[in-house]
Amino acid sequence: MNGYDLLLLSRLLSAHFLADFLFLSESWKKEVFDRSWKSSRLYLHSLISAGIIYLCSTLFNVLWFPIVVFISRVLFDGIKFGKRVEAEQILLKQLFKIFVLVICLIYFKNSGESYNVKFFLSQELSFKFWVLAFSYITIFWPVGFLIGQLTEQWRGQIKSESLEGLGKAGLWIGRLERILILTFVLINRFEAIGFLIAAKSIFRFGEITNSEDRKIAEYILIGTLLSVVFAIFFGIFTKWLLSKSILTTSIF
Repeated sequence: MNGYDLLLLSRLLSAHFLADFLFLSESWKKEVFDRSWKSSRLYLHSLISAGIIYLCSTLFNVLWFPIVVFISRVLFDGIKFGKRVEAEQILLKQLFKIFVLVICLIYFKNSGESYNVKFFLSQELSFKFWVLAFSYITIFWPVGFLIGQLTEQWRGQIKSESLEGLGKAGLWIGRLERILILTFVLINRFEAIGFLIAAKSIFRFGEITNSEDRKIAEYILIGTLLSVVFAIFFGIFTKWLLSKSILTTSIF
């Protein structure tokens, strides 16, 4: 995979995650799941997603590409397994939709068909912008969803009233935490990560006075460590990509 391929892949995945996490509300998700292919919002969201991906790709001369994206999203999002939304369903559909984008990229690369990626900025700056955009978008939305699924088994062991607090405060704390850690890694300030974790521990853990408090503390600690691991991983991977002479050498 060369720099041009990776630039296009970064754009496609960034647009995909924006379409599926930022431009799809919970009410729309519920209606699409309940009504499947009978839902008008399924087709509207698929159209919005195809438009966002098409615009971000800048492959304006490949007119069949947004049509393929639209059809694939209608098919995958319209499929319904069981009577309730399961995490496995969501992850499987995400993999299928990403697979379609990768297949399209492979076709662009091997078919000999001309495709022109617009840069707008210089080539190097454009690549760096989209690599950074992909990393921040990924840790903000998809990684947050993944952490929520990984910790769900323990969330059920805690009394619901024990987790009461500001609406979605924990969600935004996790998002901001990952953004800060990724930024610290990118600017080589690893000591700031330790300070951030220590400060969060002081404010959130408090005294463990009974078994329920201990469960909450352990639950928060697991979520925090998962956030740290994912953010550090994406930070190191992003730094490695940015260090390459991206548009003149092979990456993988």
